[in-house]
Amino acid sequence: MYCGDEVFSVVGDLGTQSSRFGYAGEDLPKIVFPSAIGNVVHRTGSEEDGDRKKKSTGGASSDVEGAVVAKTKANTSGTLGDANIGIRRTDLELSFPLISGHVQDWDAVECIWAHAFEQLSVKEGAKGVPYMYALPAWASRAESQKSAELAFERFDLGALYLARSPMLSAFSTGRSSGVVCDCGAGSTSAVPILDGYVLNQLVGRSERGGDWLDGKVGEWLESRKAKVGLFGFERGTIPENMPTTYRRFQEQRVLRDVKESCCLIPQVDSDDGAVFDIEENDADKGAYELPDGTRVKADKTLCRIPELLMVRGDGAGCSISPADVSPLREGAFHDLPSMVYTAVEKADVDVRKELLGNVILTGGGSCFRGSSERLQYELTEKVPVAYKVKIVTATPLERRFSAWIGGSILASLGSFQQLWLSKAEYEEMGAELACKKRFY
Repeated sequence: MYCGDEVFSVVGDLGTQSSRFGYAGEDLPKIVFPSAIGNVVHRTGSEEDGDRKKKSTGGASSDVEGAVVAKTKANTSGTLGDANIGIRRTDLELSFPLISGHVQDWDAVECIWAHAFEQLSVKEGAKGVPYMYALPAWASRAESQKSAELAFERFDLGALYLARSPMLSAFSTGRSSGVVCDCGAGSTSAVPILDGYVLNQLVGRSERGGDWLDGKVGEWLESRKAKVGLFGFERGTIPENMPTTYRRFQEQRVLRDVKESCCLIPQVDSDDGAVFDIEENDADKGAYELPDGTRVKADKTLCRIPELLMVRGDGAGCSISPADVSPLREGAFHDLPSMVYTAVEKADVDVRKELLGNVILTGGGSCFRGSSERLQYELTEKVPVAYKVKIVTATPLERRFSAWIGGSILASLGSFQQLWLSKAEYEEMGAELACKKRFY
């Protein structure tokens, strides 16, 4: 389409927890913000009667932890900043466009795209700009078609390419084949990639993700009779009229911080605590101070919560009932090593060695200390001795943005430019035929 020349293009990756957008060819996304929609609730007359009028507003910034995208009646993004979604808000209700890895609200997605293009200072919105958008491996054809319709009919893009996130994550590490283990906020998945193509029939996925682990951290705090509290609020000062969705969003920020500060994955299953840098007799070591000033001791039970990603059934001292996890299909495994092993076992014998030699660990949930070593240990125990397991990892920052980085690399290659789906082709074939011929 572009005669092999490099062109200016935008790369987008919409996740369950956060959205990443930026320019192709750059090392990291330009803007990162939570995938959330904020609606300000205005009270009129007597507040006791509970009468509310909602007026949409919002804002976003490059701060991962401090932004909410606006949703307006015109489906365009707002330009308001952090002051409108600060930690002391008591009038903001939130909704999330992605649930379990699937889009539930396309108006919200449109709003997020519009806000991203505006923040990137793309002239006239996104008119005429090539756009690479990352989709999860399990995205349906309907979602792909809707993405194409949104890109060309709403934003008047010049060209589009819908890439699978696991494929882009593999490209970010310089691999075209392997098993991409993505530990995201909404789910954990093992996706086999062969020569740049996703083997859809072998994809394993569990809803044990970062958000699920946050819930386990909350259960641990509750067992210690410790209240989560919110950042920026003193003890006992949280307003009772704060919307439930916003309070839950802020509580999850605290739980996530506890998880990232205190948790790790032991390399082997050990009950003596030797792999943990926590001394039981030191009250200050291994303690976490909650926003309200309460100090809790980070014991082995808390530290081992992320181990639930690596084991089946009960583990890490936390009880797990079947209702805690909704499997992708009947009989599906929920631990990462089993998903990887099952995917490789079902693959053709000729490619098993290549897949096991390139097990790529990505996602924010893969940044726990000891995660790669533990996965190496578990897989080595499962596979025959004839196969050698190699875990491919990058820096924690690159793991968090691996799909976006892969898209940035791919979209900036001169040899890739002929693969864009142009607007003229889209108008000629329509969304269904265009997606079927170009992206499946």
